[in-house]
Amino acid sequence: MIEIRNDKETGMSIFFWKKNIEIDAFANSLASELYSNLGPEQVSAYFKATKKEIKKDKLFKQVEMILFNSLKEMQQFRVTHALGTYGKARLLLKFNERLEELGYDSKAINGIKDLVLLKMPR
Repeated sequence: MIEIRNDKETGMSIFFWKKNIEIDAFANSLASELYSNLGPEQVSAYFKATKKEIKKDKLFKQVEMILFNSLKEMQQFRVTHALGTYGKARLLLKFNERLEELGYDSKAINGIKDLVLLKMPR
């Protein structure tokens, strides 16, 4: 007989795909929140700017702060929901898809993706 477990101590479940709805909803809401705080033009300008320009310009510092706050929210979600590799990948994929729907260009989306992959611990 096959036993289907749900380990409450770790929060892990064999049926991890049931979290997909929750992951998708969070990714969409986070991307929409980012859109309401930063328009696609601001994010594109941030990723096109040099490091010297970012350090000098107050607007770029605000953009950076808002981006990192969004990344912190994503990290908190990943930790509190005990997402595995599949869940983390799905979260980033759905977040990027929603950003594309909202009108962010590919350079901005790739820049955000790089921030997520490089700045967030695994």
